[in-house]
Amino acid sequence: ALREAHRAVELRPALGLANSALGYAQALYSHWNAAELSHSRAVRLGPDDPMILHNAGWYLMSRGKIGAAVSYFEKMSEREALNIKGYADAAQLCHGRLQDRAERNANLALLRARKRLQEAPNDFRAKTAAASLQAILGDHAAAYSALERIDVQGSPQAIYHAKAMAYIGEHDRAWRYLEDLFDHGWRDVFWLTSDPFFS
Repeated sequence: ALREAHRAVELRPALGLANSALGYAQALYSHWNAAELSHSRAVRLGPDDPMILHNAGWYLMSRGKIGAAVSYFEKMSEREALNIKGYADAAQLCHGRLQDRAERNANLALLRARKRLQEAPNDFRAKTAAASLQAILGDHAAAYSALERIDVQGSPQAIYHAKAMAYIGEHDRAWRYLEDLFDHGWRDVFWLTSDPFFS
């Protein structure tokens, strides 16, 4: 991935997404200084692109810069009217740290998830997001019930189930979801170190 991202930037150095992809790949290989430069360049080139904002937020989160990461995730959802992920990720990072901001972001994301579910009742990501957001907002019974009805085995979406179970206090269930994720090759461990409920 790193070689291909370098090639994309060589071919199109002014393309924000190419620089963002390069920063993401560099971070995966722990080339932190280079990744920071690539993400900064990407944001300058595409300050309103939701994918660039997401990748920059992910990078900042991986470096423990939670406040800045939250700002990028919020901007991501502000730029896309139907985007749930930015507000949901911001809510998860704020949960246990900045509760008012966590609740604000969770409510915004939950409104979008419910709207999407009205239009597409079987939307897997919207169901998963809604259940996780209910857990953040303290509606543990509804969150638990919803989580039990969604099969995420083998899916990266299981990280949201793991987090929601941790928020509810079901730590054994949370760890089982994480074990399943790792068994299926998931390695985005930065969520584990950035979320206080996994620390």
